[in-house]
Amino acid sequence: MVYGAQDKNPISELSPIRPINTYGNTKAVVEKMLSNLRLADFGWQVANLRYFNPAGAHPSGLLGENPARKPCILFPLIGQVLTGEKKPY
Repeated sequence: MVYGAQDKNPISELSPIRPINTYGNTKAVVEKMLSNLRLADFGWQVANLRYFNPAGAHPSGLLGENPARKPCILFPLIGQVLTGEKKPY
């Protein structure tokens, strides 16, 4: 998690970056590198995407979204388009 434990919810994009795990720390470092690249070369445009859970739920249903419901997160939707279950938007 990039934002770590915060004092108020919901967490805003303007909240301080305080990673609490390896994924969050790596994400914060890469975002900083991309920001520095953009400052060094104005030809670059950068967008940082912060998905809470892009991969979906554990099949047990104990983690993430309820797999019985229609997926509304990125990777399951991409998978459905790639398998022909869903048409691209």
